[in-house]
Amino acid sequence: MTATVRLQSASRARWLAARRRGITATDAPAILGLSAWKTPLGVWLDKVQPQPEEQAYRYSKGHALEPLLAAEYARRTGARMEKPPLILAHPDHPELIASLDYLAHTPEDTHIVECKTSNQWEEWADNGLPDLYAAQVLYQLAVTGLPYGVVFADVTGRLETRRVPRDLDWEADTLPVLLRWWAEQVEANEPPPLDPYRDYSLLNRVWASDPAEETYADDAVLGSLGAFVALRDRAKEREHTMTGLRTQVREYMGTAGVLLDPTTDRKIATVTKAGALLITYKNGSTTT
Repeated sequence: MTATVRLQSASRARWLAARRRGITATDAPAILGLSAWKTPLGVWLDKVQPQPEEQAYRYSKGHALEPLLAAEYARRTGARMEKPPLILAHPDHPELIASLDYLAHTPEDTHIVECKTSNQWEEWADNGLPDLYAAQVLYQLAVTGLPYGVVFADVTGRLETRRVPRDLDWEADTLPVLLRWWAEQVEANEPPPLDPYRDYSLLNRVWASDPAEETYADDAVLGSLGAFVALRDRAKEREHTMTGLRTQVREYMGTAGVLLDPTTDRKIATVTKAGALLITYKNGSTTT
């Protein structure tokens, strides 16, 4: 392994503080646009404006299951499992860091083992691997110089193994992107381009508004405001029409709890115990 040890052991608070001083294996996929959980702006805010940790249940669950998955991987492969130092750094680029779940030692080699849990089978079917996890392991291999990593995952109760070999072409394309992002966004304290659909909830952390400060709208933002108002009005009209149609269906059903298609006998609408009308007509999607 070619990585240097940045942090051997420490408290969780010190570990989190050290992770903010570099790009981690969870940051890299988000910066590359591969994460469903975090955007580049979210990563940037974690580095320049850290907030008290809020441990989501899915992270706590995954962390709790890691030792069980590691023990099962060792049982299946005969590997000796090791908890590596808390933070490793790329030998040439100290801002590229990684915290590994486990190192597995066999007579043939030493490799990374990442323990995951997932409730989504679709991305794992046909020997697949979610892009997020593939990018995480590829990044860890770039930092450590190890030949391959294994994702060992509990996917809806099924144990799945995916081997990810080191990819020098991926590193040649990706590491400069990450290094440039670190220099231009974090070191320069400049927020990255916004994701217009996922970053709205973060904007108050980027700009603290001053109630006494005023600014004039330009033509572009006036156009955005006009488009927003038009969509809002259409949404109100759509909701008004949908409510009327739901009322007609519910009135027709009367005391019946289930509405059937007369040609197929399929359920096309039901009334829940709470009194909500669920419509499953035609395409099978449920609308309340």
